[in-house]
Amino acid sequence: MAIQVDVWGGDLHQYHVSKHQFDDFESAAKLMGEQIEAGNLCNVLHTDFIAPPERIAEQEAEMLKQLKQ
Repeated sequence: MAIQVDVWGGDLHQYHVSKHQFDDFESAAKLMGEQIEAGNLCNVLHTDFIAPPERIAEQEAEMLKQLKQ
């Protein structure tokens, strides 16, 4: 399992402070707890995620629709 944690800070949490990679959720949770206590926002991504094949075409069509606007 690969977990990425992006940390955001600043008044409106618009500044990307750091990016961390973990192999287990316990380590990721420890970092997130520390960052949240410090007032930062954390985004968590499971980087091993692969979209189901039947949803990929749907996602590509939506992207094309957005690009044509």
